[in-house]
Amino acid sequence: METRRSSPGQSDISEELLKRRLPAKKRRRPNVMETPDQMYLRVATAVAGVDLRYGVSSDEVRRRAGLWCELMAAGKFLPNTRPW
Repeated sequence: METRRSSPGQSDISEELLKRRLPAKKRRRPNVMETPDQMYLRVATAVAGVDLRYGVSSDEVRRRAGLWCELMAAGKFLPNTRPW
């Protein structure tokens, strides 16, 4: 699954968020850091995966994960943030 960013600055924001969320000393492998695209995919898969509990097919969940991923990459959905 490939994500598309709406602006070059979005990557910088995502990378800063990743650095602040999980300091190197707390990571299992301190020299390996998740990329923004990997973060989008991980979170989008978790968000869409909840639908499996409600009878949504695996194919549809993958499709929805792609949509969530695109929304995050465009800065239109930022999980765990205030709406204002």
